[in-house]
Amino acid sequence: MDTPLEFLKATVKAEKLSHAYLFSGNDTEAQIAAALFVADLLKTNEADIVSQELTAIEQVRDLRDRLSLGAWASPFKVAILKNVHKASEEAQSALLKLLEEPKGDTLFFLLTAYPFLLLPTLRSRAQELRFWKFPLEEGKPFKVPASLKERFDYAKELAESEEVLLTLQDWLLRLRHLFVSKIVKEDMQKAVLFSRTLRLVEETIVLLQTTNVNPRLAAERVLLAL
Repeated sequence: MDTPLEFLKATVKAEKLSHAYLFSGNDTEAQIAAALFVADLLKTNEADIVSQELTAIEQVRDLRDRLSLGAWASPFKVAILKNVHKASEEAQSALLKLLEEPKGDTLFFLLTAYPFLLLPTLRSRAQELRFWKFPLEEGKPFKVPASLKERFDYAKELAESEEVLLTLQDWLLRLRHLFVSKIVKEDMQKAVLFSRTLRLVEETIVLLQTTNVNPRLAAERVLLAL
């Protein structure tokens, strides 16, 4: 299939839906649209669609109680869980238990830009589909300073201008595009190494967004890996 939507449409038509899907990538709008697309294909009434973020175990318990009632006016109840990487480990464990004991009329969609922050056991319980969007100016060159001194100086410059996060997010998109359009097609060994660099950039972005990590050190960490 060419796109996740085509795959999902064919899966619904063949009546071979998984009970849980993990939608990863940076295109959150496309993730939500895809989940609603499936709900529409299944003729799911709006009252049978649950759409929310889960961060605490209490929310998972409330979700469990709500889903235990079953669907009101639809073949399926659809749970769209956004930004699941924000869920605490305790909440993820509770969600895992919910997925391990699925009700036949509940379909789960787990949405996240950072799937590596999920418990491996939770991630393994869902079929993953990736939703990525890339910069329009694909031809813009991606350049990294050559020498170590230049890289350290650039990290200092980014930190002082408070542009570390925006720069890393832009780099991630361009590196992703390079990975998908070229590297993965040419050299699988290089692709494995490159994928580790992508993960490092992703992890650093999360640290910048969620902790008080030093922006200059964060930039240096990425620049030394490129």
